[in-house]
Amino acid sequence: MYGLTRDATSEKAQALADRGVTVVEGDLNDIESLRDAVDDVDAVFAVTNYSALRWGSPAIAVTC
Repeated sequence: MYGLTRDATSEKAQALADRGVTVVEGDLNDIESLRDAVDDVDAVFAVTNYSALRWGSPAIAVTC
């Protein structure tokens, strides 16, 4: 299982790594970082901040 984070050195990311998650860095505002993060992945389950989209924050579409 992979976990995507902006900072793989953060305390929470390290806690996931300690539980066996492969932590990779990526940023929803940087398409190339997302492509790199999912390069060897068969499926993605994404949880987003819906309220940010609802209140006018920019949204992106990713096609890998």
